[in-house]
Amino acid sequence: MSTAEKIELRERRVGEILDAAIKLAFRNIKVLFPLAAALTLPVQLVSGFLFSTVDPTIQESLTKWQEALTNLEPGSAIPSPKFTDAQIGAVAVGGALSLLSSILVTAALTHVVSRLILTGKAGARESLVVALKRAPAFLGANLLLALTVGLPLAVVAGIGVLSGSTALFGLLVMAGVVLMLFLIVRFTVATQCVIVETAGPLRALKRSFGLVKGSWWKVFGTTIVIGLVASIPAQLISQALKELLKSLGGNNSTFEFIWSAIAATVSTALVSPISAAAAVFLYFDLRIRREGFDLEQLAASLPEL
Repeated sequence: MSTAEKIELRERRVGEILDAAIKLAFRNIKVLFPLAAALTLPVQLVSGFLFSTVDPTIQESLTKWQEALTNLEPGSAIPSPKFTDAQIGAVAVGGALSLLSSILVTAALTHVVSRLILTGKAGARESLVVALKRAPAFLGANLLLALTVGLPLAVVAGIGVLSGSTALFGLLVMAGVVLMLFLIVRFTVATQCVIVETAGPLRALKRSFGLVKGSWWKVFGTTIVIGLVASIPAQLISQALKELLKSLGGNNSTFEFIWSAIAATVSTALVSPISAAAAVFLYFDLRIRREGFDLEQLAASLPEL
């Protein structure tokens, strides 16, 4: 169980959202870090083990393909990379596990952060239960989002191809990309609607679309900032820690996947609470702006999970 200072729910600028998220994440690192690590490490270890035991490794197959491209004679057909059934299976299993881990981490952290903001306290066990319960709706919302966003782009690209005009194809693809970006931003807080409001996939997308109305540029800018703050430090921490662990372990290649798993877990557990907190603060900011809720009204409006 973790407790936090009572947080003022008010309209915030981009910098204020990020500042509030960082402060909340580090004040409650004792509950957020172990929760994220516990949901990440097992998947990292299993995926790393699968990739390290496949013979030949995927990296070796890609290296051979790159060599074939380098030595390609003029006029020859471009070869496709060749992957074994074992490699494809490892990628499929690893991808499925990573998706599940990502869903649970995001859902659990979103629940913890929302409770910390609204009530000043939250428990890791409760949030894990909520994450498991809401995982199907979370996945459904993201699949529906992918379909909603990807379909227009596929349609306009298909029309461009059928037209036979390179110029028209280029214009239609550009228009499709713009529409795709517009929709992605409008659906930015669908995840928070799924967890905080226990909304179903379709209702979550509708809620997000309505909440972001009139705040598109702010949400776009905040999302970019959150992405940069999350991705760059995560990569730096992961790479530095991996190299440190490899050196301490004597550079034993047999156990390299373990060092990689630990490094990836630590970087995820340190950074993901900040991005989750920033997304929740953004969600509450949009609700306050559009619905005029204060802390008491907002807390009373949330369903019991």
